[in-house]
Amino acid sequence: MKQLVFGVLLFAGFCHAQDAGRFVASSTNVYGAEYPRVDNSGRVQLRVKAPDAAKVQADFWGRPKLDLTRQADGYWTGTTEALVP
Repeated sequence: MKQLVFGVLLFAGFCHAQDAGRFVASSTNVYGAEYPRVDNSGRVQLRVKAPDAAKVQADFWGRPKLDLTRQADGYWTGTTEALVP
């Protein structure tokens, strides 16, 4: 799980985006992957499948951890504040 979150965050740092407030799939995603998604203000939307987890957090090296929110389908989602690439 830690490797998955690390990989998502690594690629999210190199993302290019479009309209403010409109999230699009990162240009560095694996072909066809919808997440992570970014907007041009630098915010990142994450989505992780972890149906058996009690809590999921994303670590952004030196920033407070982001608590993801459980969805009914077993995925956890969250949106960061603006990040600097």
